[in-house]
Amino acid sequence: MRTAQLYMKAAAYVGEDTAKAQRVADLNLRDLAVFIAERPVAEKLLDFGIEDADELSEEDQNALLAMLGWWKKGKPAWRKQWRLELARLAKEQGVPESQVIFPENGGGDGVRLRKTSL
Repeated sequence: MRTAQLYMKAAAYVGEDTAKAQRVADLNLRDLAVFIAERPVAEKLLDFGIEDADELSEEDQNALLAMLGWWKKGKPAWRKQWRLELARLAKEQGVPESQVIFPENGGGDGVRLRKTSL
């Protein structure tokens, strides 16, 4: 399961970019895991469907990544904390909370914003 998840993260990282594909093509599994783990936070947020993360501060990117990780684990207290933090970030960026679409479960639904940025 973890190997499959790692390959899915690598595929999300590569997308249609042949240069990125070349960077990971010859990596063994251990090196690929290190490479994926050391990606910039904005790239890690792409795994959750957050495309405009580069518009956020580094601190907010890290907070959002932590909250998404908590959400995916599916713990009710974490989900509540995650919603509060995302609502705070949205408010800071001038996006009404009503514009934030939360996933219905802890799966890989991702988070989408009806506006282009937080």
